[in-house]
Amino acid sequence: MLNSRFRFGAIILAAGSSRRFGLENKLFATFQGRPLLWHCLHTIRRLEFSEVHAVIGYQTKRIEAYLQHYAVNIVKNERFAEGLGTSLSTGIAALGDKVDASFVCLADMPLIEASVFSALSHAFKDDVNCDICVPIFEEQMGHPVLFGRRHFPILTAANGEGGARNLLAVNSELIRRVVVGSPSILRDYDTIEDFSSGDID
Repeated sequence: MLNSRFRFGAIILAAGSSRRFGLENKLFATFQGRPLLWHCLHTIRRLEFSEVHAVIGYQTKRIEAYLQHYAVNIVKNERFAEGLGTSLSTGIAALGDKVDASFVCLADMPLIEASVFSALSHAFKDDVNCDICVPIFEEQMGHPVLFGRRHFPILTAANGEGGARNLLAVNSELIRRVVVGSPSILRDYDTIEDFSSGDID
């Protein structure tokens, strides 16, 4: 359950071209019996978000057709080849005026549990010391990251590969670090080798 005191959005970043994966779009590679993209969407729809936006760019028609089965708003990023930051800015710009904070989620991280979103939402407060919430496992920062609304203008201006890194670096002392019990927040899937551990069919 998300913290009912606030209205949360979710941005799913799914625009990348999977260059490190090869010819196939990794989001459709089979992971634990389902397309990789399914896992992120399945977790998201278990929670009560005010808005969910999926940012797409590579193979738009294929991903758009897949997303038709989910209650998400599809946002196209024409500049996706320029880096993750352009997808982040595109997704944040799509959020409505009534969202208090938004999660930024990576579509290639299939193991993140709904409980991580819940923990971050309950750590969130609408003040400068608690409006950036990041999950931590064994002292490592992971995903998703939750940003309060006052950070949206800076995120909307993000460009290139850096994404939100600059914002997190500048506000390091203000980040609310939320310890979680699973390494899932650190595990993304980029290459064939990443899938070779037995998780892929």
